Amino acid sequence: RFLMLRGVAGLAAGEPTEQSQRWFIQASTRPTNDVDLTVHLLSALDRLRLFDAADAMLGREAKTPNADPGLVARWIERSWQAGHENDVLPLLVAAEPSDVHADANLLGLRGLIVYPRDRTMGDSIVAALAKRVDDNNAIGWANLLKAKFALSPLAIKDSTGLCADAVSRLPNNSIARFFLGDFHEEMGERDLALIDWQQAALLTPSWQDPYLKMGQSLLD
Repeated sequence: RFLMLRGVAGLAAGEPTEQSQRWFIQASTRPTNDVDLTVHLLSALDRLRLFDAADAMLGREAKTPNADPGLVARWIERSWQAGHENDVLPLLVAAEPSDVHADANLLGLRGLIVYPRDRTMGDSIVAALAKRVDDNNAIGWANLLKAKFALSPLAIKDSTGLCADAVSRLPNNSIARFFLGDFHEEMGERDLALIDWQQAALLTPSWQDPYLKMGQSLLD
């Protein structure tokens, strides 16, 4: 905690960015045993675009015994975004559709990863999430997965509506926001798509896809 505070103080005092970065990187190598501290440090590392340090810290914390489900979900999300979903799939084995106590975010992320390769499991996950009518996260993930992976392609307007509902229920989920941008683009609503991709980039600065989408859209 001291190292992170030292880095924050250095930035506030106008200390050269390189020196402050060293404080934050050093802080990221120490076990935190504190979820809030890890989240704040992750945010600071992302703002400084120290993505390798952020990923190393988050991966370490996510793999500790009895890791916080929220940190595990963040690690899996970032790994999927980087194309490394096979590396984190073992962390999701315990997120079973039949387990009513399974974390909704972990179950949703498992659905996101397995749907393209195992539709039966994906459908089971959506059905399980949809039953949790009082859980915003669960319904949000169910609608997001339905919009993205419906067996019979939905009308684009229906997919966009489901995805927009997912965004409203999962406001800090960059994946939902990114997919909404894709649906808006397909509807010909480029301005809305750009807003969605920009928001996805702000939520997860380490993810390259939103930047690529924005760049390609502006060039078209």
